Amino acid sequence: MTSQPSLARDLRDRTADDHRQAEHGPFQRRMAGARITRDEYRRWLEQMRLIHAAVEAAAPALAAVGSGNAMAAVGSGKAMAAGGSGTAMATVARAAEGKTARIRNDIAALGGTPEAAAPLPATRAFVERIARTASADPTALVGAIYVLEGSTNGNRFIAPRLADRLGLGPDGCAYLLPYGEDQPRHWAAFKVALDGIDASGAPREAIVRLARETFDAIRLMGEQLLEPAPAANGPEPMTGIGRDPASPTGQTRGT
Repeated sequence: MTSQPSLARDLRDRTADDHRQAEHGPFQRRMAGARITRDEYRRWLEQMRLIHAAVEAAAPALAAVGSGNAMAAVGSGKAMAAGGSGTAMATVARAAEGKTARIRNDIAALGGTPEAAAPLPATRAFVERIARTASADPTALVGAIYVLEGSTNGNRFIAPRLADRLGLGPDGCAYLLPYGEDQPRHWAAFKVALDGIDASGAPREAIVRLARETFDAIRLMGEQLLEPAPAANGPEPMTGIGRDPASPTGQTRGT
C-alpha cells in the first residue's frame, strides 16, 4: 500500500499550476518587477487587508478543531485527530495572526485610510468563502493559510525592490517582511506543522481545494486592480473566484 505524501508536499505539488498562474498574473508580474506605483501598491494592500482580516477572523475556528473543541464548533463528524495533529493545527492557525495590523501600518504610511477601501469582486467572493468555511469545515482553512504564509517566500525578495522604487521605509513594507531575516526558519517550521496535521481523504481534498481557490482569488484581485473603474450605472463586474470547483477542466488558478 502506498503511503500518501506529506501535506506540505501535497499542497506544493497539487497547487503548482495555480501558483504559477498567479505569479504570472499581470499585476503580480508588475509588482515583482517593482513596476507599480505607490497608489497601485496601496490599493493592493487595501485588498490584502480585507483578505487577511477574513482569514484571521476565521483562524480561531481552526484552532478550536486543533484544541479538541471541534464538536462545539462544527458538530459531530468534523473533528480531526487530537493530540499531535491538534497542536500542529493550532500552530498553523497562529500563522494567520498579525498580518492585518502590519498592512494597516503600511497603508497609513502610504497616506491611506485602512478601512476606507471597498472590496473588489474577487476579494468579496473570497472573504465570503472564508466565512462559510469557518462555519462549515474549518479544517479547510489550512489551505488558505498555506498560500498566504507561503507568499512570504517571494515577498522578501520583492520588498527591497519595491522599497527602492517607491521610496518606502520599514513601515511601508512591514507586511511583506513579517519575519525579517528569520523568514526561511519560519517557513520551515510552518511546513513541519503542516506535516503534523492528520488529514486524509475528504479533509485533505478540502484543504487543497481552498488553497487553489486562494491562489485564484489573489490573481483575479490583481487583474481587477488594473481594470478601469466602471462607468456610473454601468454593468457590474463579474464576481466569483474564477473556477468551478466541480469542473475538472475549469479555469486554473494562481498567486
